[in-house]
Formats: sequence, C-alpha cells, structure tokens
Amino acid sequence: MMFRKKKSLMDKLKGPEWRKLYHELFIERKPLPQRTSRPEIPMPGMPACIRHHMETSPTMTLLVSLESQNLEAHQDLAGKILQDFQLPGIPFAYIPAFAMECETKEHSRVLLHLSKYSSIGIVEPAQYLYIPEMEVPSLERPEAMAKPQADLWNLNMIGADIAWQYTKGKNSLVAVVDTGIDYSHPQLKSRFREVKGINLVRKGAPPMDGNGHGTHVAGTIAGAGDVNGNIAGTGIAPDATLYAVKVLTDEGWGSEAAVISGIEWCIDNQVDVINMSLGASTYTRFLEAICKAAYEKGLILAAAAGNDGTNKPQYPAHLSGVLAVAAVDRFKQKASFSNWNSNNDISAPGVQIISTFPGNRYAQLSGTSMASPHVAGSMALARALAKESPKALEQVLKETAEKLGSVTDPDNWGKYGAGLVRADRMAATLGRKGLYAKPAFAVGGRYP
Repeated sequence: MMFRKKKSLMDKLKGPEWRKLYHELFIERKPLPQRTSRPEIPMPGMPACIRHHMETSPTMTLLVSLESQNLEAHQDLAGKILQDFQLPGIPFAYIPAFAMECETKEHSRVLLHLSKYSSIGIVEPAQYLYIPEMEVPSLERPEAMAKPQADLWNLNMIGADIAWQYTKGKNSLVAVVDTGIDYSHPQLKSRFREVKGINLVRKGAPPMDGNGHGTHVAGTIAGAGDVNGNIAGTGIAPDATLYAVKVLTDEGWGSEAAVISGIEWCIDNQVDVINMSLGASTYTRFLEAICKAAYEKGLILAAAAGNDGTNKPQYPAHLSGVLAVAAVDRFKQKASFSNWNSNNDISAPGVQIISTFPGNRYAQLSGTSMASPHVAGSMALARALAKESPKALEQVLKETAEKLGSVTDPDNWGKYGAGLVRADRMAATLGRKGLYAKPAFAVGGRYP
C-alpha cells in the first residue's frame, strides 16, 4: 500500500484554485490583510549587514495578528493555521498573534491565502532589531583588558555604594535580552542559577555570548568582584540573579519574533526587570503589544534610547511602559551620540564604561546600551526593597533623579529625561521611609 505525503495548502494553491483566489482578490477586490509588503530597504539607520541579509535571505518571518480576544482560543487558531500551511512558526502566549516563516519567493502566495481567514487582522514582516552601537561604528571597538584599569566612576556617580547599605539586589531577577551572556565569567558565574536563560537564535543551544555586548551589559547590572577585593565588582546589583535571553546573533542583530518570544519567556519565569540594549527606528505594534503585556504583568522594562545623536525615536525604548535611557559622560553632560526625544525617561552613565567581557576579560565601551543597564540595575535594587508595581517604582526613580542640564533649555527633558538615575536616593526612599515617603535631604541638598 502506498502512502502519499499530505499536501500543504501552499501545494494546493495551484491551477484552478490559484486562479479562483486571484479572481476573488484582484477582480472582485476582496481586501488583503493590512501592510503586506516587505520592509523598505534600506531602512533609516539600519546597518549594512542587516540590509544585505534582508536582500539575500531565502526565508522571511511574518507576524500575523488575530481578531480573537481570547488568548487561549487564538493560540489554538494560530496552531491550526500553521498546521494548514505546514510552515514553521510560533503562536505567542501573551499577545493575539503568531509568527510564521516562509520562503521569500512564496511571500505573495502566503499573503493571498492568509486573506481567506476572516480572523486574520494585520500581517507585517518581522523587523530586525540590533545593537544601537552598530549605528556608530566607532562605538563598537572595545578596549579589552585583563582587569579594570580605571576607577568605576559610573558606580560612584549614581551612588551604588551607598545604596548597598540597604540592599545589593538579593532575590531580584534580571533578564538581559541581548546577544547572550558569558556566564562563566568570574564576576558573573555566581549570579546564575541552574537555568541560565534561553537561546532563541539557535534553539536548544546554551545562551552563550559570542559578541561581548550582552556580557558587558550584564556586568554593569550585577558584576560581583572577588571575595578578596582584588578586583572591584562592576555591577550595581551584585546580589541579583541574572538570566541570559539570547535574541541577537553574535553579529549583534535579530528578529522581532525572537525578541517577542524572549519577553514572553521573561513573563513565564517571573522576571522582575528586563534590560533591552537593542532597538530599531521603525515602530511596530507587535513589539508594543508584548511590552504592554509585560508591563501589565508587573515587569520593569529598560531600553537604550539610541545612538544616532538625533531626536528620532528608538523602539522599544520609546514605547509606553518602557524606560527610555539616555547617556551622559562623567561630567554629567549629554553624550554626543545619545538620542534626545521627549519620550526619554532618565539618564545614566554611558561613556567609557568598564564592565565584563567574554574570556574572563573586561572592556571599556560607550553607548546608550551601556546606560540602560545602570537603570536596570538600580531598578533591581528597588525591587529588592519594594515589590511594587512598575508605575510606582518609576515614580520613585524620577522623583529621586538628580536634575541635569538647564531649566531654560527647551530640549532639556528630551536630552536628560527626569535627570540622572540615583540608586542611593531610591534606596534611601524605599528602604528607610517606605515607598511613598518623600526623601529627606541633608544639609547641602544631598542624601546621606
């Protein structure tokens, strides 16, 4: 007895069936899903390596929204559609959407058939997110070293050592959504549990960092020095627990679908704080939806504001519910590369920051990617002191920030947001007097 391979819907869409569907869509003018084209190439600020990949890749990922308001029902529907197409894909758990991968040359045919489902809403190509420093090549070149060779001025500037009188972040869970982390680094290995995180670039592989960016970010959040004090710790919350959520390749870029899945993993694992030192200049409703879902689940999200040195927005940083972090130098001046935008929330050190690097090394890097983990680390300290909502802790973050710039500058908020993050003031407010108590100033207007 002979068995025939089951035909997918793509196989069936040939001959009379294809002509019938073409007639329905183009002769009878039945509507297609919204925004069906591929992203424009080149996109503003997009690194050349990503443009090349988009132009040459034999496959592409589509993000598809569903009309169903019931998340459980939409997952079943997404699974059915993927099974009908016999294409690889991911039904998302916290937003009514799914991702599906198809051959680039079959893109139009897939869209035509998706239009037959009345429950399909919007179809968009998944965009690419990347390390903001890729926009400014000079910021990508690390100065590697065997151990920190200079003072950790960034930790002193935000008062990390004073904050440690209240907490070092114990029991706070922080996810680094990035290129992975070298969790064997001496300053980081004690910050991980048995589950190191997840690799969404190569499924099943460990979330190890082959780039260096994610390891540097992780060190600023939770790097812990050696017990003998021979090497200073680089982290703001050295007792926090880290997760490596690898969504970017070792070249520093990745699919929006992977980022969405990474944030969903963070929700499932009850993470307290997510750091996203990545972004793109194009808005996407799918990324906004998952950030909103995470925020409503109680997760605190911090992201890099971008390195174009312009006022254009960066996503996810400038989405509602995400803390957009701008960069300042050791003189508390806006970094030349840091984007200014009315949606910037806060500033943090981001110029010549020393932190951990793969291979038991350290590196000095600059960028808003380096600023964002200062806020993530500070929020990890805050969460350790008060298991309050993201909105409540954001209020404390902004009320205790050190004002920067000039009140006469109309762009001042766009440059600095509420001001410089101050971990010491946040800890004093939360640890000494309770969440909603106003901080008490000492003589001279400084906190103890």
